[in-house]
Amino acid sequence: MKKYLIILLVTLGLSFVIGSALDQRFRQRWDTLFLRAADTLVSGKVPYDIIFMGNSRINYGINPYYVDSILKTSSYNFALGNMGAEYFKMITSVYLKNRTPKIFCIGLDEYIYREQDPLAIAYPFLFYAGEDSIASTMSRHNFPMKVIRYLPFIKYAYMDEYYKHSMFYKTPNYPVFGHNIYNGFINIYKNNNTGKALYDAEEDNNAISYGATALLEDIIEQCKSKGTKLVFIYPPQRSITEQKQRKYLSVLDQQVSLLLQKHDIPLLDCRNLPQITAANFSDEIHLNEPGSRIFTNYVAEKLGPMLPKK
Repeated sequence: MKKYLIILLVTLGLSFVIGSALDQRFRQRWDTLFLRAADTLVSGKVPYDIIFMGNSRINYGINPYYVDSILKTSSYNFALGNMGAEYFKMITSVYLKNRTPKIFCIGLDEYIYREQDPLAIAYPFLFYAGEDSIASTMSRHNFPMKVIRYLPFIKYAYMDEYYKHSMFYKTPNYPVFGHNIYNGFINIYKNNNTGKALYDAEEDNNAISYGATALLEDIIEQCKSKGTKLVFIYPPQRSITEQKQRKYLSVLDQQVSLLLQKHDIPLLDCRNLPQITAANFSDEIHLNEPGSRIFTNYVAEKLGPMLPKK
């Protein structure tokens, strides 16, 4: 019996050592794109005035540095590529648990009403099994979060091949210029390029999912309970995207219109800003860094009057 106990303890010890090494490598690989912002979300102590949330269009599009320079505030961008309404709700719950921003901005586009793979961005959240709202969300997708919390090295058994293999790729050397990586914001594209967007015409036949509306309602109530002003933002959009995504855009406009009427939420519709042209996009849907400055400045100017008077 003693022999088996020793074997068990040695095995667990080795597993923790190997798991710690994998954690370090995973963090090196995903720190800039994800984990730095997630650490701030879960354990950060700074009470930011303005929070931005959304998918990659907001992640690449709104730079807190310029918002804060204009408004003399502190802000953070918690947006992430492929993020849908379920994760919007989760992040809102985590942030508002112990902090109360003055303004909470959510970027909405046609993809929020497209049926998506809920696990597309789930795996890095396995690092935060001890956070109740994250654990609850992940458990609904059959991740054993209670086990992962106490045996964290097993989380790699639940990751898909992409995330598992990513640890063994060379850590990207993201170019740094100006303030292109700042408080959750990242945009490494200085100019227009013809790179293909993450979403293309092959996905246009995805089913429409109306579940986002109820999740947005929950976020609205959370913000009301904290006295935080909620603002919806439609990010800039190229005409080619509008043509491809027309059926999802019509659902977005219909559902958001109902929410605006019911709750009196301000909407910044930036889809057709005249000052943003095709040259300000890095691909079909994302702004390049110069385009993000134009978008950010516009948003900051609109948010200024919404801040509480000192």
